[in-house]
Amino acid sequence: MPSALSRLLCAGVLVSLGGPGCVRSDDCDYRYRCVGGSQYEWCNVGSDFEIHRTLLECKAPNSACIQEDEDSVQCVLAPATVCDASFVDRCEGTWRVYCNERLGWVQAVDCVTLGRTGCLVDAALGKAVCD
Repeated sequence: MPSALSRLLCAGVLVSLGGPGCVRSDDCDYRYRCVGGSQYEWCNVGSDFEIHRTLLECKAPNSACIQEDEDSVQCVLAPATVCDASFVDRCEGTWRVYCNERLGWVQAVDCVTLGRTGCLVDAALGKAVCD
């Protein structure tokens, strides 16, 4: 079992104080990362100074994991598809499929889970809406 000092060093707590640091093969060099088509891993150092990894799942309708940057992931509609402002919203059953322009990826929302009856394309608005 590692000593309290070695756990502090491995957690990076003493590195800022000029400590020598620690290299372990199980260190978290990321916060979130995709580890499979629909799974991602969250890695953090807990209050016990131990490294904790949690495997999480992207849920439908956004069941594909994409690595947004080195420390963050997003769950998007599968198959993962990039989009821009020219993307035309649509309905797929009760799902409203749209472009999340901030992310630049196609996502979906299940209108029924929002308490609506379903999805419809509003001709006046020119886009899909939950009704």
